[in-house]
Amino acid sequence: MRVCGIIAEFNPFHNGHQYLIHKAKEITSADTVVVVMSGDFVQRGEPALIDKYHRTRMALAGGADLVLEIPALFCLGNAGQYASAAVKILESTGKVSQISFGSESCDTGALVRIADTLNDDSILIEDRIRSFRTKGLSYPAARARAYSEVRADITCADPESDPEILSDIQILNSANDILAVEYIRAMKSAAPVAIQRRGAGYSDPYDADSSFQSSSALRYMIFSGRDVSGYIPGFTDAALRECHLTGPDHDKWFDALRYAVLSVDRSEEHTSE
Repeated sequence: MRVCGIIAEFNPFHNGHQYLIHKAKEITSADTVVVVMSGDFVQRGEPALIDKYHRTRMALAGGADLVLEIPALFCLGNAGQYASAAVKILESTGKVSQISFGSESCDTGALVRIADTLNDDSILIEDRIRSFRTKGLSYPAARARAYSEVRADITCADPESDPEILSDIQILNSANDILAVEYIRAMKSAAPVAIQRRGAGYSDPYDADSSFQSSSALRYMIFSGRDVSGYIPGFTDAALRECHLTGPDHDKWFDALRYAVLSVDRSEEHTSE
């Protein structure tokens, strides 16, 4: 039995996710698809639009055979922590031989090359990142520059003009490719399978010419009262109608958190010795 793994949030499940699952099955000839998914809180610390149980039902209706949960601790971490936990869960099943993911570049060779460089030369790259950060560069800019310099040292190329290095830097600036690199860095036994992302980018706004909208665009449309039925499967449309939807009002979440903190009796607090 051939088993393919997919890492996802399905926030909410849309046409692009349906395409990813079907394409993963087609490319890998998988008999079974195992999805590892964030729970009620997703990356960046935001609450999911719909609870994890309904999102699990969406995944199963969309072609997944089994859905496992990524613990919230790792969903709230950085890309590397999120990817490492997700990949470990999939590989720990002992059945997943391939892990499929959406990619802007869909260049598996380049993604593997970047992942290997970041792993093999991690100490040198991190040192250079820290140096560039002290000079005012953002973390993404510092990592891109550190990577380009290290690759240039390895290949004896000019980091400003070498096509391979310039292509790698573009990959390191693409949202899905960034995660793809982190997935590959974490893989010990599974093989990576990149699938060309179609339609809108990771956080692109609404595009009237595409049947594939980004999750963020769909969430915005939903809370703006706009019709999204053309961009989601019927089972997602049904869930949106019957479920409580968690909105983007962060002030309300802060009020709830403050209430929870202030209502805890000091005798119930746990301290480490």
